[in-house]
Amino acid sequence: MCRPGHSASVAVGDRARGRTTAAAPAAAPELSEGELRVMHLLASDLTRREIGHELYLSVNTVRAHMRSIYTKLDVASRREAIARARALALII
Repeated sequence: MCRPGHSASVAVGDRARGRTTAAAPAAAPELSEGELRVMHLLASDLTRREIGHELYLSVNTVRAHMRSIYTKLDVASRREAIARARALALII
């Protein structure tokens, strides 16, 4: 319910001022050092287990880094993560 004198259709924050986040330049998300190491190996044909072996990490840690990478890059798959990371020059 609205307070007297206030409209329910009034937007909050930046939208009320006519600004949106889409207008801002897209900055590359900051990946941690561990996430970057995993990201570089995601572009190879290695499995999660093999990536873990290469980096001396457990498979669960590799999975956790992958989840974090996917969230930060706003993607849903390994293939999308690789493409987005290349577009952002995070990997070559």
